[in-house]
Amino acid sequence: MKKVLSIFLCAVLMLGFFGCSKPKNEEANIPQEPVIVKDQNFNPLTGQNNLADVAVDKRPVSIMISNIKKALPQYGITSADIAYEVLVEGGITRIMG
Repeated sequence: MKKVLSIFLCAVLMLGFFGCSKPKNEEANIPQEPVIVKDQNFNPLTGQNNLADVAVDKRPVSIMISNIKKALPQYGITSADIAYEVLVEGGITRIMG
């Protein structure tokens, strides 16, 4: 009886020591945070990746363009990333590019 009890006690102790131990490669199972690569040529105004290298980390600039009959034809407006028609004084509008 003592022999069976000692074998049972050894089995319980072995299960206690080895059954509750941490896996050896537990550190490898830790999920890593994804590395976000910031695209250097991302244009925040248009959402496209077409920003010129010289314009990276620069502030945007806007200009007001007159759109009355005497100011026509207007060249280069299509080069602006964004164009708004804005109401100004006297009920007339200007184009902000």
